[in-house]
Amino acid sequence: MVEINNLTSLDFKILKIKEILDYVLDFFYLNEFDISISVISDSQIQKANLYRNKNNVTDVLSFPYIFESNMWKKVNLEALNIDLIKGIIKEYKYKKEDIFLGEILICSSVCLKQAKEFNVSVSYEILYLLIHSFLHLLGFLDESTELDYKKMKKIQDELLLLIKNKFDLLNF
Repeated sequence: MVEINNLTSLDFKILKIKEILDYVLDFFYLNEFDISISVISDSQIQKANLYRNKNNVTDVLSFPYIFESNMWKKVNLEALNIDLIKGIIKEYKYKKEDIFLGEILICSSVCLKQAKEFNVSVSYEILYLLIHSFLHLLGFLDESTELDYKKMKKIQDELLLLIKNKFDLLNF
């Protein structure tokens, strides 16, 4: 289940985003798992960033609960695709009582700024950040090495293309 809490005045298509994320969870055999998403203020995300020993405002933060950050290290970049990810997740040995995938925090002001900068809707920017963060919840990293970044970017691009082919994002 996807829970989205908008704790700001930012206007975006919550129900459509929830529908897309429910599809993504189902696609990866994670439909029984829960994700908590909160859209928050600058001060709230800055406070949450202190857990990372950083005192700044960022666009999004992910707090994974189940998947390990090293589980994708041995996967060859050329072989990596979303179908391989699905298979690995299906076989992953998590504790059955663990149904909380993790938490995602999005900063409303940074999201709004980036939507204007990239000339996309606020809803699309939130979706983009959520897909990026979802991959962090699955254990993908993008800040440790160039290879990690390439792996995450490859899957992120494939997943966004899958979503664009499945959902009408024209007026999104």
